Amino acid sequence: MTESARQRRVREEGDRWEMYVAEFLKDCLSGEGYRVYREQDLPQGLRYRLSLEVPSLWDEIDLNAIGDTDKIFGDVDIVVAKDEEPLVIVSCKLSLHNRLTETLFWSILYHQQGVRVVLVTPDKGHGGRSEWGQPNRPNKNRQLARRFLAGVYVENHPDFCPSTVKTRFGDVVKPLKQLPEDIRRWYP
Repeated sequence: MTESARQRRVREEGDRWEMYVAEFLKDCLSGEGYRVYREQDLPQGLRYRLSLEVPSLWDEIDLNAIGDTDKIFGDVDIVVAKDEEPLVIVSCKLSLHNRLTETLFWSILYHQQGVRVVLVTPDKGHGGRSEWGQPNRPNKNRQLARRFLAGVYVENHPDFCPSTVKTRFGDVVKPLKQLPEDIRRWYP
């Protein structure tokens, strides 16, 4: 089965966004002891550390009985590490389009391992409006992010976001330029 032209275009645009974010973080954090890796460039040791033993959510499912006891490597787009220790996982999403829950699920599991998870997006919006609501009137996306993510970082970049979308910053939703600053504060 071949990939449709639309799927290929969406995947390529997502790859461009991920590369943009990775290069931004590398430029901001270089020379300070931090390393920024895209998922495909992770050293084997970091990949192993980020592979999780994910238990069944239902007690009645015996993972041994179904032969599914392998570790699982989660939704990892970019990793910021220091001294080969994973610190922050950066999930890159062009739009949420029913995919926020994937990042939230993995954030809960990685949080238990002591790794923060953030979401970085250009906020393509929906119907010409931001997907993040307002700080004083949060929508469901913002409410979930407040509870389960270390932060949502947005850059309404014209190459990735319609000009009609204007994200309202506040609380957990911050400008992308603040992410390196937060990483330095979390992990001096």
